Parts: sequence; C-alpha cells; structure tokens
Amino acid sequence: MMECTFEYFVALLISGAYLSNLLSAIGMSDAMVGMVSSLASLAFIFQLISMFLIQKITNTKMIASFIHLAGRLFFVTLYFIPFFDFIPDAYKGVTAMICIALGYLGNYMVTTIIYKWGNSFVHPSKRATFSATKEMLSLICGMVFTLAIGFTYDKYEETGNITGGFLFLAGGILVCSLLDLVCLLIMKKPEVTKAQEQKEPVSIVLRKLLKNKAFICLLVIGMLYYVANYMINSFMGAYKTGDLGFSIGEIQIINTVGVLFRFAISKPMGKFSDKTSHSTGLLVGCTMLAACFFFN
Repeated sequence: MMECTFEYFVALLISGAYLSNLLSAIGMSDAMVGMVSSLASLAFIFQLISMFLIQKITNTKMIASFIHLAGRLFFVTLYFIPFFDFIPDAYKGVTAMICIALGYLGNYMVTTIIYKWGNSFVHPSKRATFSATKEMLSLICGMVFTLAIGFTYDKYEETGNITGGFLFLAGGILVCSLLDLVCLLIMKKPEVTKAQEQKEPVSIVLRKLLKNKAFICLLVIGMLYYVANYMINSFMGAYKTGDLGFSIGEIQIINTVGVLFRFAISKPMGKFSDKTSHSTGLLVGCTMLAACFFFN
C-alpha cells in the first residue's frame, strides 16, 4: 500500500500543471504540451512488452524493482533539462519527449507484474475492498503532499526562481522514487505456482484472448476510456495555467476537492463490488465517469 502511495506521488509530479510549466519553460507551445503530456498513452505498447518479459525473468522481485527505479530516474532527469546548456534549445523539447517515453517504458514494463505480485497476498474476495483502502491511503496522503508541494512551488515562482522550482520537483521525485524502491525491496518475494511455471507461449495466450468475447468487450471499453481521458487530461494542465491563469497552489485546491470526493466513495464502492461483483462495480463507475466527461 505504501509502494502505491509513493508511486502516486511521482505520478502527480510528472503530470498536469507541473509538466505543463516545465514544457512551456523549454519553449513548447500549448498544443505540443498537450501532445507530449499524452505520451503516457504509449503505455499499452510497454505493457505488451511485459508479457514477453515475464516469460523470461526468474528473479521477479529484483528485476521489477530496478526497472521501476530506472524509469523513475528518467522522470528526475526531465526536470534537469532546463539546466542542460550543452543541449541546444531547439532539441530540449525532443529530449523531454525521450525522457518521458523512457520513464513510462520503465514504469509500465513492470507495473502489471508488480500489481499481480502485490495482489497475490490478498484474498480474491477482499481485493476490491483492499484496492479501495489502498486508494484512500494514496489519496489522503497525496492531497497533503500536493498542497505542500504546490504552495512551495508557488513561492519559487513568486520570486522569479522557476528553475529552483524545477530542482525542488526533481528532488521530490527522487526521494519518492527511493522510498518506492525500499517498499518493493521489503515486500515478500512473489510465490510461483505450478501453473505459472508451465507458461504458455505469448502467441498462444494472445490467440486465446482475441477469441474471448469478454476480453474484446473490455478492450473496446479501455480504448474509449483512454481516448476520452487523453483528449481531456492531456490539455488540462495547459488550460488551467494558461487560459485560466491559476497558480499551482490554486490548482492543487481544485484537485483536492476531487480527491476528497474520490476518498469518500472509494470504500463504499469497494465493499459494493466485493458484495455484488466487480463487473457491477465497474458498470456503476463507468456510468459516473460518463457523467464526469459530459460535464468536462
């Protein structure tokens, strides 16, 4: 649960207004900022790589932990780009895109593996409630974290020391990444079952999945969700800071209201899903999500 919390902290620091400010500072237009922010949508390619990776690795704990850390270090590097005088200004945007892509590569190559590893210690009948509790912990800690980080970053901006603000964010990502690594290292090694030892080739797994109607339905839902999500969220940071002119601190207050709502419904939704079914919980969640997209 703590590992997920620190991972959430890093996700907050490499998205939204923080990322928009950085990309704008190195000369990117708002349109390009939105496009670069959506590089996370390449995650599906990286997660496909994890299907092949899990077939090959034997020491899941060690390899997954350090690939995860490597991705985080590229995110740290991202905030140092304004200081790289040896990189011409015209190429700083490209460098930022490479850092973001490599950061997400390291993250999503092993995210599924880590998720499966962590959930292997939770009884299936309690996983929705556990996920809700985990979400609540991440949200409440993230709320305090983002408010503190946001208003501190504002102080740097007010004094005209925006580069100092970038160093502050880089330090925050580094500290959270190291704490994330510590959490992974103290977790028990994942248990390997006989079924996992007798692994099927990925080609056979994919062939079976593509014949599974339930999988195809989820695939369509996933595609619709990510299209809608990145159409809105990728440009949200530039919209809040550019068009609306909000400071980072003000934006964090807006985000906090959303966090408090998510916090309030996480546990009831988790219990509801465990009591009925996860598919029913997903249906209720998707209905609420549709309303959110409509209002956005």
